[in-house]
Amino acid sequence: MTLLKISGLSAGYGQVSVLHDIDLTVEQGELVTVIGTNGAGKTTLLRTISGLMKPSSGAVHFDGRDVTRLDGPATARAGIAHVPENRRVFTGLSVFENLKLGGFVARRDRKQRDEDLTRLVGQFPILEERRNQAAGSLSGGEQQMLAIAMALMARPKLLILDEPSLGLAPLVTQRVFDEIERLHREGVTILLVEQLANQALQIADRGVVLKLGHVAALGTARELMNDESVQRAYL
Repeated sequence: MTLLKISGLSAGYGQVSVLHDIDLTVEQGELVTVIGTNGAGKTTLLRTISGLMKPSSGAVHFDGRDVTRLDGPATARAGIAHVPENRRVFTGLSVFENLKLGGFVARRDRKQRDEDLTRLVGQFPILEERRNQAAGSLSGGEQQMLAIAMALMARPKLLILDEPSLGLAPLVTQRVFDEIERLHREGVTILLVEQLANQALQIADRGVVLKLGHVAALGTARELMNDESVQRAYL
């Protein structure tokens, strides 16, 4: 089942066009990664999907519904959770307070929220250990785990991750990728933008290469990893 369908999507900032006629689909349960150099339009694509930017043309359909003109909160209520780059957690609040805020968009009762908290700290044990600590006191990797868990508190149908490895040490990056792969195995549908193209393709089902706002290549992760032009440019 196609969960996300992007058709002829173009977007930009003022008079500067960044995305040009993008077509992309994400099937339910898939992990699709978007790779490309800085300035390729990866973050702009995610921001447009999640309602933080309005496209200049084209359409975004999600779960059978046209969400092209929805704003960020409405898109989140529709089932899209966006974890932006730089791990934007509420640094002055505790880990548990951050998690509770993550579940606010779903507007569930306290019992359901507590059930989700229990489930997520079981999946991310480090968050249980740090539950009363200020989020700003966590390491970069722990903050990334918290940001992902906050998004999952909303029970999204699609999890969007923007550069989750940004600024992390290699060992910590591997832990984050292990968690993303685990979520994928559990059936979470994920759209991943990642500068570390090789690692992203290793855990993805399919990949899309963006170049200067255009789709330069797409295919299964294995096809892209074996493509000589992709290897030379990105791997």
